[in-house]
Parts: sequence; C-alpha cells; structure tokens
Amino acid sequence: VSINIDNLVDAVEAAESLEEKFERTSEDLYQRCLGYARSNLASWQVLINFILNNKSRKGYVVKLCNALKNDTNVTVRRRVEDVSKLFEDQGPTYVVNNLLWRIGCRKDEEQVDNGKFFVNVKNPNGSTSWSCFAFVELSLVQQDTGARFSRNFEHKFGAGGKADKFHPLMLWSQVEDQYIKDNTLLIEANIKVLNVSGVEETFGIAEKEIGWFHDAMVVPEIEEDYLDTESNQDELEKDLLVILRCEKVSVSVQQSTLMAQSKYFKARLSRNWSKYSLTSLVEEDEKEFSLTRTINISGYNPTAVKTLFDHIEGYPQMMKECQAFDVLGDMLLLCDYYIIPEPVKIILDKMENTPVTADNLVTVFETGKKLEINERLKHVADVLIRRSLTYAGANLASWQSVL
Repeated sequence: VSINIDNLVDAVEAAESLEEKFERTSEDLYQRCLGYARSNLASWQVLINFILNNKSRKGYVVKLCNALKNDTNVTVRRRVEDVSKLFEDQGPTYVVNNLLWRIGCRKDEEQVDNGKFFVNVKNPNGSTSWSCFAFVELSLVQQDTGARFSRNFEHKFGAGGKADKFHPLMLWSQVEDQYIKDNTLLIEANIKVLNVSGVEETFGIAEKEIGWFHDAMVVPEIEEDYLDTESNQDELEKDLLVILRCEKVSVSVQQSTLMAQSKYFKARLSRNWSKYSLTSLVEEDEKEFSLTRTINISGYNPTAVKTLFDHIEGYPQMMKECQAFDVLGDMLLLCDYYIIPEPVKIILDKMENTPVTADNLVTVFETGKKLEINERLKHVADVLIRRSLTYAGANLASWQSVL
C-alpha cells in the first residue's frame, strides 16, 4: 500500500501501534512515513493544510514535524526512473533538520566519462546568513544485490562555503554497467548534521515593519462612579488585612484599599455582608488583635492576580515589567469581574506597546480568543487577534517557520 498525504497520519499511527510486538516492521513503516513527509511537506501551503486537516490527531502530526525539524542523522534516497533525463532533472528535495536537501548528478564537461554526484542544501527562506556543517555518505545502490559503492565527505554548506558539494564517485561507464537497470538508478545519501547556524524561526519581520496599523484599543467602561471617596471608616475594621489566594500564590492588600478601588469588594467586605471566618493573631508587643480575611480566587493566572493586586496596594514593579499577554489578559478579566477600572488603561498601554513576536504569537492569539467571550472586552480581543494573524501572515510563509 502506497503512503500518500491522505493516509500518512494513519500510517504513523499504525507504526506506533506495532512498536511493542513488531519492532522491526514498526520502524520500517515509520521510516517510510518520514521518507514521504521529507519529500512532500517542504511547502508551507502543504504543511499548513496537512496540520489543519489532522488537528484532531495532533500527537502524530507533532511527531512527524519534530522529526523533520530536529533529526540530525537521516538517510534519503533518490530513484531516477529515466536515466536519460538525470542531468536535466534537478531531482526532489528532502526536509532534513529544517533545511532542504537535494542529491543529483552532472557529467564533467572536461571528462565526458566522469559523472559527478552532488549534494545541495537550499538557502532557508528568511535567512540572509546561514551555514550547515555536515558529514555525508554518498552511495550508488545496486538494484539486484543492494550492495553500495560509497564515498564520504565533510562540508560546510551555506555561508562561508558552497551550497553544492560535488564528488566524483566513479566513471560514468561503470555506473551504466553496474548500477543502471531498466533505465533506473538508485542514489542514496546518509546525512549527519553536525552544526547549523543562522536558520531563523521566522522571516524576521518586526511587527512595526509590517505596515499594518490597527485601531487604538478602546478603554472599556467597567463601571461608572467606581471610586467611593467618602467611604465610611466606621464600616471598616482598622488595619484589617485581606489575603487573596490563587493556587499557590498569595497577595496581601489592606481592606480599605480594596473597598476604595472595587465596588465588588466594597459590597462583599462590608459589615452587612455575610460573615467571613476570621483568624485572630495576637501581637506580642501590643497584645491586641489584628484580623485577616482570606479570599480564594480561581480560574485566573496566579501571576496576574499577584501583579494586579500588588499594583493596587502600591507596589507597581511587576506591572511595569510585565510583557506576557496571557498575564495582561487575565488582569483585564480580573478588573472586569471585580469592577476595578483604575489599572485598565495601564494594562491596555502595556498590550499596545508590547510587540508580537515568534515567541509570543500563539499567546497573543489565545489571549484574544479568551477575551472575545466578554462583550466589554471584545474590541480588545479583536485587536489582539488581528495583530497575531497579521504577524503570522508576514512571517510564517515558509515551511521552516511553520515547522
């Protein structure tokens, strides 16, 4: 049964299921899958369609993609069906270690009977300076016996060297006598990648260079008249400390600060609200009670909880340094839920001024999708989603980047 783009993932799954009891069969089948993938997924259009069409089976897709990107010891084979066209046909390309490789043959112009076989590595898209140092074993394979005639060489491809490495294996008349059968020739290259540098993850186009300008983020109206400047101090226990806990993170805030900044906490912490369990601690020096209240917060990023409430308490350092879109997004959701409008503009400015990059691209998109279910934050969500898609459109138009 031939492997094709429609059954490739099925074949990988079958290879994995056979691994325990039929190890050799499993490995042979998996290598066939990799061979097909190396020859057919060297296109970002094909690769994206392949990933999307098999997203429900992402484990097998990731396994294939990891091999294409990270394998450093690979054997690729080229079967030339019509030897008369060998010197015209450039031959297929193969994905090895996130680079495009090709093997072929040319006749020596000075010595007609001398055929030179070559290995070519294609310059990666988006990389202006790159290099790949590799050890290559180039072989001709006898079709009857499987015997190989091989030559080894080391070469630095790309920057500081040539993309092509020619190697004279034998006289062409010998090739015709010993290795061509039914007008067919088998060539094999075992490639051991020793070092790669300068192969970028993306095209390297910065967001500010893309030439796309989005609308400024509109500050959502969390709540009008949110500050109660005339809080009745008689309703507050003096020096009461509120401990906010999210998973293993805790942050302490004065109750008066929470009630001044948030209508939610003003209502929940007032004397008229249902009683909380209070923990009494005796201060040795004053011999008087200091009361604390603990509120558990769940469903949010713990770092977002600490960053936001530290800022409210007067410790803004974490907020100033924050560039993580998932943390900024959860802080917006916290501000919306607990009706805390004051930090919103600061958070939006942080989002506005933090660039989308290859490292945070998925996080920006994910944050946008998370925020869009909140009607008040939908405009913010739309901006984040458009920014991430625009960056992806400019930078992921290469199979190396997609991998």
